[in-house]
Amino acid sequence: MDLRFLKNKEINRELWDKGIASSHLPLIYAESWYLDICSPDWSAIVDVDYGFLFPLPVNRSIGLSLVMQPLFVQQLGIFSKEVPYPMTLIDTLQKIRYPVVNLNGNSSMMVGSAKQRSENLPGIPEYNSTKGVISQLGRSVRLKENCILPLTSTYEQLAVNFSDNCRRNLKISKQKSFGTGPCNSSDQFIDFTKKHLNYSISDKDLRLLKGIVDEALQRSCGFIISCDNSKGEPLAMAFFLNKYGRLTFLSGSSSLQGLEYRSMFAIIDNVIREYAGTGIILDFEGSDLSGVRRFYEGFGSQKEYYPAFENHLLLRLWNLFRRVKKQHKKSGVRLSFNISNYLCNKNR
Repeated sequence: MDLRFLKNKEINRELWDKGIASSHLPLIYAESWYLDICSPDWSAIVDVDYGFLFPLPVNRSIGLSLVMQPLFVQQLGIFSKEVPYPMTLIDTLQKIRYPVVNLNGNSSMMVGSAKQRSENLPGIPEYNSTKGVISQLGRSVRLKENCILPLTSTYEQLAVNFSDNCRRNLKISKQKSFGTGPCNSSDQFIDFTKKHLNYSISDKDLRLLKGIVDEALQRSCGFIISCDNSKGEPLAMAFFLNKYGRLTFLSGSSSLQGLEYRSMFAIIDNVIREYAGTGIILDFEGSDLSGVRRFYEGFGSQKEYYPAFENHLLLRLWNLFRRVKKQHKKSGVRLSFNISNYLCNKNR
C-alpha cells in the first residue's frame, strides 16, 4: 500500500468524503467539514485512490504542529473498506510527521470477533502484540469505552432493558415535563448550554460547538431536541448528529428544574421511541464519569471499545503548559514557555 502524508491544502475534499462514506465504519467526525471546524489545520495519511484514510488533527496553538484529539471528536483513526490489521496501523503511525500527544482510533480498529471486541479485548494476542510495538514507537495504547444502543427492536422490546432507576426517572419526567420536541435555533441551544452545562466550558469551545451545530443543521445531519415546562421554557436541551446510521449524542444540558424533573431522561426516551425499529445506532459517546455512564447504561446501552494512543510525557507537559498559561492569564503576566526543543527531538 502506497501511503502518503498530505498537508491540509493538499487534501482533495471530494475524494476524502467519498472515501469516508465508503469505508468499513464511516463516522461523521472524519468528514472534511467536521474536521475543518474542529481542527482547521488537520493533515492526513492517505493512499493514492483515497481508499485508505487516516485523519490527523493538528494543534498549532503553541506555535508547533502537534497531533492532538480535538474537542467534540470522540473517534478518528483508520477509515478503509477493509478492517485494518495491526501491522497496517503500525505502518501508518510511523508515517506521522508530527509529535503525537494523544489520538483516538475507532472501534473498527479493534481486532478479533465482535464478541471478543465487546467482552475480552485485552486478552486478544493480536491486540497485545500491537500494543507492544506501539510502545516501542514512543506511545502507549489503552482502551476507551463507548456506550451504544442499536435501535433494531420495537420500543416496547427496547424498554424491557431499561433499568429500574431509569423507569422511575421517566415516570417523574412524564409527570413534570410539558412536552419534548425539535428546536431549530442554535443560538437558543448555545445560550442554554452556556447557562446550564454542569462543567466549565470556555467561550472558544462554545463557538466551536455552535459551528458544528450550525453546519450540521444546514447539512440536515443533526438536530436539537428540547424538553419544556408548561410555560414553554426549556428544561433540558440536547444536540444529536445523524449520519451513517448513527445518532450521536454530542452535547446536552439541563437546568436545575430540568434536573429535578429528570428532563434529559424524557429527551433520550423520545429519541428511542422515534427511531426504534430502524436499525440506527444511538451513540451516547461514553463517559469516564460513573454517574453519566450509569445514565447511559440505564437505557440498556452496550459497551463498545476503541483505542487511544498517547505519549504520557508529552501529555503531562501539555497539561502543565495549559495550567501555567491559565494562571498567568489570570495574573495578567505574559507567559513565555518554549518546549519546542524537546518536542521536535522526541521520538514521534
